[in-house]
Amino acid sequence: MTSNRTPAPRRTDPRRLAQIAIAAGNWRDAADALGAAARDHPEDRALHYNLALVCRLAGRAGEGAAAAKRAIALRPDDTKALFELAACTLETGEWATSADASRLYLSRHPGDADVATNLAAACLRLGLAEEAAAVLEGVDGARAGLLRAEALRDAGAMEAFEAAMAALDGPTLRPQLLKLRAQGPRGRLPLDPTRL
Repeated sequence: MTSNRTPAPRRTDPRRLAQIAIAAGNWRDAADALGAAARDHPEDRALHYNLALVCRLAGRAGEGAAAAKRAIALRPDDTKALFELAACTLETGEWATSADASRLYLSRHPGDADVATNLAAACLRLGLAEEAAAVLEGVDGARAGLLRAEALRDAGAMEAFEAAMAALDGPTLRPQLLKLRAQGPRGRLPLDPTRL
């Protein structure tokens, strides 16, 4: 005897949906799928870390920060989640949280150029230009060089600022260099009373 009942639709595993979305570079769908998986498995630290990373890539840094915090709560020594917390909170404007997470990460993994650059960016937003310049010592790359020049300018070290600017000169960086030169400390355009 056969049944006339239609079988209940099978729910596709959200982890599988996330894998498909990640392979396609669809970060929004990947974040949605990993969010569902994390709700199904709230104690799975790796899921929360992956959710943090994918949310950041999807432009949902606030959700990414929350997922990174959950991963860290599940395993406090999770440095990958700590990196995501620093990166996500830098994007959401939570400068102090980003700086604290970056400092802790660097205490565990000194010399990480990406985290040093993120820490410098957070420090600049917090008005800690000297720390920003110090953390970038020895870090290579155009973004680090631009942040170093900005930090030196904001710290009032104009001679060092000029040297940093000269080291960065090049056609691809020219617009950013002109902007740095035109702005006063802390990225504000200086008031010029002669042009009022």
